[in-house]
Amino acid sequence: MSEHRMCIPSFLMALSLVVCAPANAHVGSADVFYENDAGPYHVFVTVRMPKVIPGLAQVEIRSESNDVHEVRLNVLRLSGFGYKLQAVPDLAQRSPQDPRFFVGSVWVMETYDLQVRIQIDGARGKADLGVPIPAFAQNTLRMQKSLGALLFGCMIFLSIGIVSVVGASVREAQLQSGEAPTVNGLRRARTAMVGALAFLLIVVCLGNAWRKVDASNTQAQTWSSNSPNALATLQTAGRLLLRVQGQGELWTTYIKSEKFIPDHGHLMHLFLIRLPYMDRMYHLHPERIEGGSFLKNLPTVFAGKYQIFADIVDDNGVPWTAVGQIELPNVAGMPLSGDDSQASEGPLTPTKDDATLAQLPDGGRMI
Repeated sequence: MSEHRMCIPSFLMALSLVVCAPANAHVGSADVFYENDAGPYHVFVTVRMPKVIPGLAQVEIRSESNDVHEVRLNVLRLSGFGYKLQAVPDLAQRSPQDPRFFVGSVWVMETYDLQVRIQIDGARGKADLGVPIPAFAQNTLRMQKSLGALLFGCMIFLSIGIVSVVGASVREAQLQSGEAPTVNGLRRARTAMVGALAFLLIVVCLGNAWRKVDASNTQAQTWSSNSPNALATLQTAGRLLLRVQGQGELWTTYIKSEKFIPDHGHLMHLFLIRLPYMDRMYHLHPERIEGGSFLKNLPTVFAGKYQIFADIVDDNGVPWTAVGQIELPNVAGMPLSGDDSQASEGPLTPTKDDATLAQLPDGGRMI
């Protein structure tokens, strides 16, 4: 189905999930929701990413038909060295309540461009499907105090042992059985023990410095749950200038808008939804200009406050959604062209009975 013929009520219902305050945390989530055909089977895939890497990701697969017999899962690189190498796939478990629903877990051992490879076997043959995943640690876990105390005690015990062994070897290694250490031997042993202790202190300090640097680098590469900001400005002649401003060290250090890569044929998928009733939606595709900003000549747009969702993909293959708002006047723009599209529908308003209940245009209700 082309974008110009999208299902308006269903699309507005989906948009309401990300615009309403209770579900706002979904934007910027590392979890993946994917719908596609795997050969003759139409499947819906959810990948719930682990909080830390390495970690277990939970994969849920629902088939549109009931003729899927078996689902196997694996994690592969999208590209680069070893992207064709794989371990034995894990078998997903079929739900006893719903024969079309399968659940499994896979280990995510590294970051960046990975995919969950889904192998399906059913009445209509075998099929494969690759689902790209943003493999980033979402936070870092602190060591348990009890484990830290145990390891610290082990370090003290081993350090004392090393110093004692050095002192004994210098003091007694060349003595005959039953012979007492000399004064010079005791002096050399004490000197060697002090030197060994100083060496151990230097090793511990260097190790602690390395740990801090490694922890800082790990923190900088941790997935930020804060979505990047979409900073929009309306210029003359109905031109919309959009700049993506990231939040956190990950964006500052590693992600540059000049290196965004195309997704479905476009560098950016821009959605404008008029608030508060979500009665108008525009799906546009701005072009990148010099400096990494994006520019789009708007079509005819009705005045109002618009919520901005800008989907982009960084050069590591990780998807992001930049969010923002802009107040627009009436814009008399050019007709839609290419993949650009728009939708309009009656306003979504709360019912009189319950402010948390919304009546949808197709007769459904959302709580």
